Amino acid sequence: MAEELGQAQDVQSTQGTYETRADAGKGNAGEVTLWLQAIELATKEESAWRKRAAETIDIYRDATDRKSKRYNILYANTEVLSQAVYNSRALPDVRARYQEADPVSVTTARVLERALEYSCDDSNHDFDSCIKAAVKDILLPGRCVDRIRYEPTFEKKNKRIALIPHPMTGQLMRVDSGEYLDTQD
Repeated sequence: MAEELGQAQDVQSTQGTYETRADAGKGNAGEVTLWLQAIELATKEESAWRKRAAETIDIYRDATDRKSKRYNILYANTEVLSQAVYNSRALPDVRARYQEADPVSVTTARVLERALEYSCDDSNHDFDSCIKAAVKDILLPGRCVDRIRYEPTFEKKNKRIALIPHPMTGQLMRVDSGEYLDTQD
């Protein structure tokens, strides 16, 4: 009986959903409808988990109003466990997959390793605080999603290139390298 009730609730919770993308409609409106319904279903599906997660974080922060003084064991345990899970930044170690003396793969591995080291050391991206927050998210509510926004910076450089006509053909060519300028573009 309980199993049948669970199946009935599963059917009821997904009632009104679309079986295929075509059922949602065509074009951008159909795509929006499909995504909105997927978000609504996901919100319903995990509402109980979100409630428990919020309660756990409130206990960790000791956000309840209480008159008696108690020791917050969840806070103490979480702080100890977080240090055990992540206490210092690891050093990147990138190697070629097959230990061959291929200079391209060795150079590529070295470039990737140095890029990872720079990304972790860069003062604009606080790697340690991001990972520590992720560890707390794993230990308390039980889920972690890290998002790091990349904001590129560009420099506009106007470089003047000296051009002279070739003496025989009259086609323009660069003074510094002698390359011909393609005038077809």
